[in-house]
Amino acid sequence: MDDSSNEAIIEEIIHTLTIFEDREMIKQRLSKFENIFDKSVLKKLSRRHYTGWGKLSAKLINGIRDEKSGNTILDYLIDDGVSNRNFMQLIHDDALSFKKKIKKAQIIGDKDNIKQVVQALPGSPAIKKGILQSIKIVDELVKVMGRRPESIVVEMARENQYTNQGKSNSQQRLKRLEESLKELSSKILKENIPAKLSKIDNNALQNDRLYLYYLQNGKDMYTGEELDIDRLSNYDIDHIIPQAFLKDNSIDNKVLVSSASNRGKSDDVPSLEVVKKRKTLWYQLLKSKLISQRKFDNLTKAERGGLSPEAKAGFIQRQLVETRQITKHVARLLDERFNNKKDEDNKTLRTVKIITLKSSLVSQFRKDFELYKVREINDFHHAHDAYLNAVVASALLKKYPKLEPEFVYGDYPKYNSFRERKSATEKVYFYSNIMNIFKKFISLADGTVIERPLIEVNEETGESVWNKVADLNTVRKVLSYSQVNIVKKVEEQNHGLDRGKPKGLFNANLSSKPKPNSKENLVGAKEYLDPKKYGGYAGISNSFAVLVKGTIEKGAKKKITNILEFQGISILDRITYRKDKFNFLLEKGYKDIDLIIELPKYSLFELSDGSRRMLASILSTNNKRGEIHKGNQIFISQKYVKLLYHAKRISNTFNDNHRKYVENHKKEFEELFYYILEFNENYVGAKKNGELLKSAFQSWQNHSIDELCSSFIGTTGSERKGLFELTSRGGAADFDFLGVKIPRYRDYTPSSLLKDATLIHQSVTGLYETRIDLGKLGED
Repeated sequence: MDDSSNEAIIEEIIHTLTIFEDREMIKQRLSKFENIFDKSVLKKLSRRHYTGWGKLSAKLINGIRDEKSGNTILDYLIDDGVSNRNFMQLIHDDALSFKKKIKKAQIIGDKDNIKQVVQALPGSPAIKKGILQSIKIVDELVKVMGRRPESIVVEMARENQYTNQGKSNSQQRLKRLEESLKELSSKILKENIPAKLSKIDNNALQNDRLYLYYLQNGKDMYTGEELDIDRLSNYDIDHIIPQAFLKDNSIDNKVLVSSASNRGKSDDVPSLEVVKKRKTLWYQLLKSKLISQRKFDNLTKAERGGLSPEAKAGFIQRQLVETRQITKHVARLLDERFNNKKDEDNKTLRTVKIITLKSSLVSQFRKDFELYKVREINDFHHAHDAYLNAVVASALLKKYPKLEPEFVYGDYPKYNSFRERKSATEKVYFYSNIMNIFKKFISLADGTVIERPLIEVNEETGESVWNKVADLNTVRKVLSYSQVNIVKKVEEQNHGLDRGKPKGLFNANLSSKPKPNSKENLVGAKEYLDPKKYGGYAGISNSFAVLVKGTIEKGAKKKITNILEFQGISILDRITYRKDKFNFLLEKGYKDIDLIIELPKYSLFELSDGSRRMLASILSTNNKRGEIHKGNQIFISQKYVKLLYHAKRISNTFNDNHRKYVENHKKEFEELFYYILEFNENYVGAKKNGELLKSAFQSWQNHSIDELCSSFIGTTGSERKGLFELTSRGGAADFDFLGVKIPRYRDYTPSSLLKDATLIHQSVTGLYETRIDLGKLGED
């Protein structure tokens, strides 16, 4: 620890333990240090996880100095004399220069290197890559429009890490139940199985009603009565903190009950009377770990006064505005990029509004108007979500301009927003009904139906903000467009193995340090780690490829032949290549080089028939071989999207609506099947697989609805896309279709791209393109 040369290694270990939560991923990341630490040390490290990022970057804590004293923040923390100030006091003390320097460092001008700014942010590499791409997209759109936008709505997708973790957790439901029910001495999991199911497994437990039934040991959480496992669809799923105040659909906020009315008031947590009767049952479930401490605390909240009006308003406000740190970083970067001018009072002039909105509002909007999202079909849903965020945010701010301080980054209420309204009750009612401006009719809990005006207006200005027919029709029209710009980021590969199919960093095994005098070439796991000391990656893959037009000598007679071909540039060779491209290629045997075009991974090509391919790899051992990926996106009409939405959810045993819809529209599967086959014929080219699919589909009428649905779109909780594995952009994957194994269709002949393809260099938005006809390049 005291050796400064180990600082970079220690920093990387801390980085890994903070970024990654999955233990297997941590083990793989730490495996590169096997030559430095004992296995027992690495094992202990892999069990650690640091939560959250602190404010203490190395530069902040020990890199900036006070102008008068010359001390760093760390110097003051070690010895500050009688003042004994803490970190926050030091960085806000006007007598020191830290505050001024920190503020200056946060300002981003047009000429600053945005990449460096993003890299300095806390977060995983994947998130930083997304942030950088987002800012580049905004910059290019401003260029296309020729003016600055009035507002930018930030919509952030969740990081894969958390998504995968969520999937992993959901797959552990059975294990959790087995352990907890054993602790409770309950045999309900073995003795009570629904008649519709032959066994209880993780897939069955994805149904929340069934899972809650077992978590509650088969009892109604409000009355304590036994629930009938074969009548679960007749029971209510009640939200402990009502959804009017908190859109929390987690298991921690749900209970299965015979009637939600047994809770007491519908706008509060379960009543004190219910708590007194059921607290013993809830405590037993808590001790057995069938419910969490948070769930227990919310169930018993009436003992502590229930939900105050202020708490209700707070719940709702937090749902409106995106609060995750990473979104705040993006908002700050954009705000400083566009709003860097100040008025005479030194206040920021915000000419571009940076709006962050909770994604749950768009989810609610989709649900209310049946704007179905099926991720497996294509990548359009990312653009659609961003568009819907803009639609919702724009309408809400026009209708309620006083909400601006709560949505717009950098604007803070100059009034107590809670107290300004006539009463706390009015404030709560306002927030809980904010999305009602989009609806024609509103149903209240007592059965009352209220009709809202067709056109919503701003009460102060009279401006029309939402037309419930015309504007919704526009939204549906936009979501039905068959063309959406999808741009795959091209990149140089930095790590991996080249054994016919290049692999990424986390699939590649590190090799130990080479023996003395060994000729083995390794790439260091990091630039600062010498592979001769610490080992590295062997079987090096190519970093990128180049397209070379020139001549080579062929055969024993060394006949001069004109060529246009790909050449892989390995990770080891790229520095040499960059120093002198022509000399590097001359040493490879090329002569009279007329043209060199660099091709990073995922470079896009379009063939004369309209099909697109992405160059995934060129083998370093044979530049005639490599792999190309599918590059087209399939588009299907909304009626098929709706069919697939219900088909994906048909395994929901206790909600018959999905099954009923699919049964009533079963014939549409046949139409969709032949549409997908036509797309395969025109754009994918997996003709043998097409024949296999045709043969399998001949007996489709004889298969169950469940088999049909899983074959087309996969099942809930599964990463498989069913038939859409055939059409999805990117690498191929095998899949099962109506009981027939369909092998992956892979294309290992990138040289086929040279015959009649057009190379397409896309800008980050895809709105600018440079096209090079490769067929004409090969002409004399």
